[in-house]
Amino acid sequence: MQQITSDLYNISTRLKEIDSCYALFWNEQKQRYEIHNQPTPNFQSLEFVVPYDELDFRTIRHACRTRIEHHTEIEAYVDNHNNQIIESAYNQMREQISRLGEMLEYASSKGHEVAFTKSQKWI
Repeated sequence: MQQITSDLYNISTRLKEIDSCYALFWNEQKQRYEIHNQPTPNFQSLEFVVPYDELDFRTIRHACRTRIEHHTEIEAYVDNHNNQIIESAYNQMREQISRLGEMLEYASSKGHEVAFTKSQKWI
C-alpha cells in the first residue's frame, strides 16, 4: 500500500483536520482508497474504505458522516434499511404463497388429463 500525502483536492490534509490520526492510502492490490487510523496500515487500523473511485469532497463528507459520534444515526439507518429488506422479502413470500394457493385451488377443482398416459388424474 502506498500512503497518499498530497492530492489534487488536498483530501489527505482535510482528513487530518477531521481526525489527526487519519491516513490516506491507495491499496494497489484491491484498487481502492482506504483510510487508516495510523501512519502505517495494518489489519486493525482500517477505518473505512472510500466508497468512490476518485478522491473528492464526497470522501470528506463520508469521513464526517461515519465518525463514532454519529453511531446512533448510523445504527438507526442500518436498522431501517435492514427492516425494509426484511419487509420486502416477506411481501414477496406472501405473494408467492398466494399464487401457489391459487394454483392449488385451481388444480384441485378440475380434472386434469395426464398427457403421457391419457388417464384422468385428480389432484
